[in-house]
Amino acid sequence: RAVIMVSIFLMTFVFERDQNPMNTLALAACVILIADPPSLYSISFQLSFTAVFAILFGFSHMPESLTVSYGSGSNNWRVHILKRLLSFFLVSVFAVWGSMPLVMFYFNQISCVGLLANFAVVPLVGFISIPLGLLGLFLIPLSVTGASWCIQAGTEILWFALEVVSWLADFQFAAVKVISPSLLEIGCYYA
Repeated sequence: RAVIMVSIFLMTFVFERDQNPMNTLALAACVILIADPPSLYSISFQLSFTAVFAILFGFSHMPESLTVSYGSGSNNWRVHILKRLLSFFLVSVFAVWGSMPLVMFYFNQISCVGLLANFAVVPLVGFISIPLGLLGLFLIPLSVTGASWCIQAGTEILWFALEVVSWLADFQFAAVKVISPSLLEIGCYYA
């Protein structure tokens, strides 16, 4: 799903079209559903697209004063870093809030440590492990040893991230059991 979404977004550059994230998300969903219509009923499809929609919707309604922009001033780099950290944190908040009714419906629980886990794990996986894996993929034709080293390093980072998640999940308050919301309640939440 992520590859399809990114591919469609990148194709807008090839065809010199404006990038509308909501249209990109809708087109990615349509492509996936044309290729595999039953995926509409898969939990992963529903959670992925709901979370991404919530992130896009949340950021589209953010005040401009909180968006990352460059300006003049002596504290500009500090403000820029703070805005980046806020944006990073809000991605997780919007994803959790957007997917919460579905998580409650399918799993009968809400994570109390999800935001903390995301703040710790997403940088490890997204900025270190995945780039190392992709670098390893591109190094295979040039150096199998270099590719192997990158993939092994990425795997070690991934194992560490999984240990962090397991450690957080072991806390007694890591998740709260809840009732399954009805479809009407889910609809009201999203409305």
